[in-house]
Amino acid sequence: MSELSALTFAWPWLIILLPLIWVVWWWLPAGPQSAPRVPFAEAWRSAAGAASWHQMLTPRSLILLLVWLCLVLAAMRPQVPGERDDILLSGRQMMLLVDLSLSMSINDMRVNGQQTDRLTAVKHILEDFIPGRQGDQIGLIVFGSQAYVHVPVTPDLAMLTQLVDEMEIGMAGPRTALGEALALGVMHLDETREARADDERVIILLSDGAQTIGNVFPREAGIFARDHNITIHAIGFGSDDGGPGGSPSDIDEPALIAIAETTGGQYFRARTSTDLSAIYAAIDELEPTDSQQRFVRHARDVFYWPAGLALVLLLGMGWLPSLWPRGRKEVP
Repeated sequence: MSELSALTFAWPWLIILLPLIWVVWWWLPAGPQSAPRVPFAEAWRSAAGAASWHQMLTPRSLILLLVWLCLVLAAMRPQVPGERDDILLSGRQMMLLVDLSLSMSINDMRVNGQQTDRLTAVKHILEDFIPGRQGDQIGLIVFGSQAYVHVPVTPDLAMLTQLVDEMEIGMAGPRTALGEALALGVMHLDETREARADDERVIILLSDGAQTIGNVFPREAGIFARDHNITIHAIGFGSDDGGPGGSPSDIDEPALIAIAETTGGQYFRARTSTDLSAIYAAIDELEPTDSQQRFVRHARDVFYWPAGLALVLLLGMGWLPSLWPRGRKEVP
């Protein structure tokens, strides 16, 4: 009963089809006797010759009218509320920019006591950071010699975490197009911006080197982000000596500091995976989720209720010969 009280129709305008059966009955001429027997047409042609409405409202004509009503209701696509889905919503959209140049393969990080490369350490920290941002919409841009959107801004953080795990060193090329990655992040956030005045958009940039390719300079990209009201938190990543057999870090710290300060963000230096974990905790403090729990109900189609009733009525007419006499009286 509660579902019926919440019944709605997706296409209510199809109610205009309801009088169609009377239009057909009134205008459709009787076919030749040799024509195939059509129960609907015969029933209503028989009713057309009746002398009064009382004679027209026979059991079979009433049932056919009810069948037509059920079919029209089914065509109107009746719906009832479906299962409740709880969602967390906030005004923050966040884009992660991850450097996948060849230098991310340097083994100068430790994760769970094991020596590992920089990208593995980044994945390990992101897989803890992302699930804690429930209510935010987060995307992922990877960059090397070129930058591209690996994951568009999405509230599906489980899917994002899975795709973070699938990142590979060199998949975007061996070099570092830092400025182009930033510009792409700004443009993508601007395209997906929600139509609310209180939305907050953030870019978290993680790079272990300086720009080596690209037509957009990092400082110019920082100004571009500032003009679009986007905050950038920049993280310079990698040990100072490059680890066992490595070389000193070539992070362009002045550029990263300038980018962060231009947009009102902060610059962080991560020399170990522990540093990186602490930095993401600090970003959580700077950019709290501040989300509100809401819920949505997806409509559930129930067109099969009236359609099923129409089928039962037609089958019932076939099982009751008294409603379908083999012959019909001719009306003078």
